[in-house]
Amino acid sequence: MANITFFLEKRKDKSGKVKIKNVPIHLYFTFNAHRLLFYTGERIDADKWDVRKEQVKAGVTGRAEINLLLQSQAEFLLKTYREALITNTTISSEYIKSKFNEYKYHSLPKEDKGMMHLMDEWIEIKKRTISHGYYKHLLVLRNHIRNFVKGTGARADFNDIDLAWMESLQGYLVGQGDTHNTVSNIIQKFKTFLNHAAKNGHNKNVRYKDYKISWKKGEVIYLTWEELLAFYQTPMPSVTLEQVRDVFSFACFSGMRYGDLRNLTKDSVHEDHIRYNMAKTRQQLNHTIPLNDYSKEILGKYRDYPGKKALPVISNQKMNDYLKEVGKVAGLDYPITVVRIRGSERIVITKPKYEWLTSHVGRKTFITNALQKGIIAEVVMGISGHADTKSFKHYFTISEEHKSREMSRHFSREFTIKE
Repeated sequence: MANITFFLEKRKDKSGKVKIKNVPIHLYFTFNAHRLLFYTGERIDADKWDVRKEQVKAGVTGRAEINLLLQSQAEFLLKTYREALITNTTISSEYIKSKFNEYKYHSLPKEDKGMMHLMDEWIEIKKRTISHGYYKHLLVLRNHIRNFVKGTGARADFNDIDLAWMESLQGYLVGQGDTHNTVSNIIQKFKTFLNHAAKNGHNKNVRYKDYKISWKKGEVIYLTWEELLAFYQTPMPSVTLEQVRDVFSFACFSGMRYGDLRNLTKDSVHEDHIRYNMAKTRQQLNHTIPLNDYSKEILGKYRDYPGKKALPVISNQKMNDYLKEVGKVAGLDYPITVVRIRGSERIVITKPKYEWLTSHVGRKTFITNALQKGIIAEVVMGISGHADTKSFKHYFTISEEHKSREMSRHFSREFTIKE
């Protein structure tokens, strides 16, 4: 059984009073003990809304158009529900949300789609093919753009986005305390959205393409092979720290991302390899990573760990906090200096190496050590799951000792020149 209810949002203004002007119209779709909330895309003053009939009152300008749109949305949801029942399709909240967002996206005339509305639709559609982590990054992008528009008075209109608009956005982000590479990352994602809008006919203004911002290569924090072995073998004062040490070490020996470690189950583990679906792209199915002596040892240690998980992975935030404690116990206490660029400012940060440890350092450690041990880049990329060399190069740091060792190994004199 499915039911639909239309109602006005009850949000208070800064004075604490319920808003009565230009109020969003929402709908509840109730089915199989689920209740989903959707924004219809329409607004109306509270005194023009018929609460009992759940529609715009008679005599109000635009009444017919708004009520017709509400009726169309209700009919679409009920039809979607009926068709799912007939075809024995699993009717989940995600299924209904996906179908409704697609309907809204394609039903609006292209010229009527405001930039922020289109961005909301784009993010929800992308959600089905990207990792949860990347989805959160897109939500952060949306909030940055909204705050920029609200804080600077810039117009959220495709026609206004030119070189000056983009430079103003960059200045705003720098003013919020973001480093150069963080700003670059945010803007590149925004340009991806603008490209999507242009490709689908929503944005005919491509002046934003004149704006360029490059990624500045920074220091890659990783553990040398000697540091990694010492880290892995250091006894920990508690079970929690021991488990964090082991999970991080597994990342260092396998190259797996935190998200994939968190989702790794025992049935993905085989005798000499692990096979799983990568979380970041959701497109690399049955990705295989060969196991080595160290990764096998760690998996064997947790073979009887309760539940389906292969490893005792805690939340990323907690893991990053505990990693610093583990690193301190392991003796990673010598200073490391990192340079960050914020606008035109060069920021130099020096702190003990253990303070730089995060779950992602494990992946960087694997890639850097694998390359330094002579594994060719294509093989390392195949293990790490990198699809292109552009992002792969961000992880690749060659130590001075390795450069000297390789120079001597390949260019040593093989014979003596006779005079």
